[in-house]
Amino acid sequence: MTVFRKQQTEDTAPSLLGVNTLYLISMILILTLGTSLQAWNPGIGLLLTEIGLIWLPAFLFLWRSNLPLDDTIRWHWPGLLTAGFAVLAGIGFSFFTIWLAEAASDLFGYTLWLPPQFYPRTFSEGLILFTGLVIAAPLCEEFLFRGVIQRGYERIGVRAAIISVSLMFAAYHLSLQRFILLIPISLVLSFAAWRSASVITSILVHASYNLVAATILLAGSFQPNINFELAVSLPVGVVGLLIGGFGIWALARVQGNIGVELDSGSASETSPELPTKKDFWPLLAVVPVIALMIVAELILGLFPSALAVESLNLQPAPWYQPVELVYDIHSRTDELLGKAECQINPTVDS
Repeated sequence: MTVFRKQQTEDTAPSLLGVNTLYLISMILILTLGTSLQAWNPGIGLLLTEIGLIWLPAFLFLWRSNLPLDDTIRWHWPGLLTAGFAVLAGIGFSFFTIWLAEAASDLFGYTLWLPPQFYPRTFSEGLILFTGLVIAAPLCEEFLFRGVIQRGYERIGVRAAIISVSLMFAAYHLSLQRFILLIPISLVLSFAAWRSASVITSILVHASYNLVAATILLAGSFQPNINFELAVSLPVGVVGLLIGGFGIWALARVQGNIGVELDSGSASETSPELPTKKDFWPLLAVVPVIALMIVAELILGLFPSALAVESLNLQPAPWYQPVELVYDIHSRTDELLGKAECQINPTVDS
């Protein structure tokens, strides 16, 4: 324990200005290269985005700052019991977020959607997407946020670090609805990493959280007849919240006072720093970007007609007798789902 406490001093923590600059750089990369990569190929683009635009800049930042990798990001196995409770917390909060997303859609009056090409059509596409969501995203995003950025913010206090990094992580997804949906799990991830003094703990929470969403996404792609109404119901959401809450509570109990002791150990050597205005200038460049994306989401969701380039003019029907059309309905994997019949009965004036 004594050796590990030495690893938590501010000698291994990056500067506040440095992590805020890293946050800005990563967001710019996501908006430019990341958007293009995922438009080209959602699965492979997601992998390249996570590794090349999220993990790599954070790794190069640590290398350029001459900070020890393992000590800075707290790459430390938290123990089997803690790992188990981390997985439980992630699964529970995932089901709670699924219900919360349904409630948010009803409240806002629009639903967040994914482009059709995001849904896999083959086993290989599904495997790549699953790897990106369940393995690459937790590893790379936790490396950046809980491993690097949170360590920098812990210079000004643990509570400030947990709240600030949670807000930054939620805002990183550039969506008003996702911001609201991600706040609970963001707080859990930041707390878990600090309390267990291990970024591996937050990686496990994140991976199990994404596992539920990825499973539902793939199941809906390859088995479109599955009914997911139960998964988005209020009872399942409440049960998920209780399970997730128990998981994070049990995790804290198992860890005892590790995070508290390490924090107090650091505080005894140096008091929390007082941040200066220059430490936050990179975030000033981020705020307009986030605001612009939120406005775009609201317009697209609430007033999609405002994006129309020109008005829609319907021409007269090219037939004058009743017509019956029959369509075969196929899934993206070309599975026949059923048929649809459409009857058109022209009248004198329409």
